Amino acid sequence: MRRAFISNVGVMMALNLLIKPFWVLGIDRTVQNILGPETYGMYYNLVAFTLILSVILEFGINNYTSSQIAKHPDKAPQFFAATFSLKILYSLSYLLITISAALFLNYEGPRLYFLAVIAFTQVMSFFNMYFRSNVSGLHFFKIDSVLSIIDRVLMIVFCSAMIWGKVFPLTLESYIYAQTFSYTIAALCSFLIVKSKIKKISFVFDREILIQIFKSTYPYALLAFIMMAYTRIDSILLRQLLPDGDYQNGIYSQGYRLLDAGNMMIALIAVILLPLFSRLLQQKENVSNLIDLCLGLMIVPSLIICCICLVFRVEVMNLLYHHSTDLSVNVFAITMLSFISFSFMYVFGTLLTANGSLSLLNKLAFIALIMNVFLNLILIPIYKSLGAACAALITQGFIAISNTFFAYKLNELQFNRNLFVRILLYTISILIISLLLKYYIFNWVLALVISLSLATLLLFTFKIFNLKMSLELFKNKLNT
Repeated sequence: MRRAFISNVGVMMALNLLIKPFWVLGIDRTVQNILGPETYGMYYNLVAFTLILSVILEFGINNYTSSQIAKHPDKAPQFFAATFSLKILYSLSYLLITISAALFLNYEGPRLYFLAVIAFTQVMSFFNMYFRSNVSGLHFFKIDSVLSIIDRVLMIVFCSAMIWGKVFPLTLESYIYAQTFSYTIAALCSFLIVKSKIKKISFVFDREILIQIFKSTYPYALLAFIMMAYTRIDSILLRQLLPDGDYQNGIYSQGYRLLDAGNMMIALIAVILLPLFSRLLQQKENVSNLIDLCLGLMIVPSLIICCICLVFRVEVMNLLYHHSTDLSVNVFAITMLSFISFSFMYVFGTLLTANGSLSLLNKLAFIALIMNVFLNLILIPIYKSLGAACAALITQGFIAISNTFFAYKLNELQFNRNLFVRILLYTISILIISLLLKYYIFNWVLALVISLSLATLLLFTFKIFNLKMSLELFKNKLNT
């Protein structure tokens, strides 16, 4: 089983690294260029709106299902029957609450219709994840890896047919429908796999299981909701506070494109970190070595990307978008700085989660939400999308610093001052080198490539990243 788990992690990471970056930087970026900042900004706002309440769709069912079926595979039909009934109830509640909230905020006409379709798409997406949790619970890991990318593969096919095949015009409506079809087909495929493995499927509303799931998962669900709120509410406020809210959302989404791609990469590693931290803490072993490894594996790459994006921000934005402006360039620069905070959060927030500090994480997240709303209400009317980017940077910075502080304090970890000083000097060196290369080399692409090459070499010069130790540590911990 351990070998199968390790194999699954490798296959899933490989497939996601192959598909998702191409989706974000190839397809979705092209769609935004074709639709323009205002139309795409409307879409970005609607997606953010549907995501804030999406915790209702999951509420811990996936983790519960996967763990329970893994422990009791012979009872898979009973668990599926009970949780699937709850899933339907949660989905209907989500649709009702989301559309009611939209009506309260004066969403009407095509905007309300598109929001309803996107909300239904979210339902299909979460059903797909739910069915996959049954598949992984039954230890069909490789099947789960394939199922994890079906939706994106279908989206790539449909959008490629519209963008380059000219099969039918690419509009906001056709793009939304393509997503709905893709997620619905993916959910159907996952359901058919579950049906073939479980054989007998029935539907039973089990009140005891509902209460059991709620008691065990509500702290995680609450944390997920608050985190989703403070990372997505800025898009809602841009639309509510500004007459050109859709356009500003379009500019804001341009700045988030590379951040989303970067978060996808480090999130794949963070998935492995939770069981690693949990096992080490349970065995009362020191997690310092794993933290130092994560600093080199996750946080330092984020520093490299941020330095490069800051220095070459104008060139990168002009390369990615047809509608790049001074405002979008500045939003991009501020937004990418948040990548560093996200990296710290993925490491030290995961450690706090493994440590069972859910109450603390919820309190910190709630403070971050209040802070984010307050800053957005002040900054958005003055600086528009740039103000939202600054509010996000401050909020994510607070989360990163607080998570890091409490992770060290609660686990009584020794602060590796020497390593942090080396990382600081390394970052300053990369910035200086990149600026000099940009100034003296006429071709910015060549300057960027040389900067990245030197940044990689300097990792070993400053003794920040040890490849051999990284491979050995992950191999040992995954096989423990």
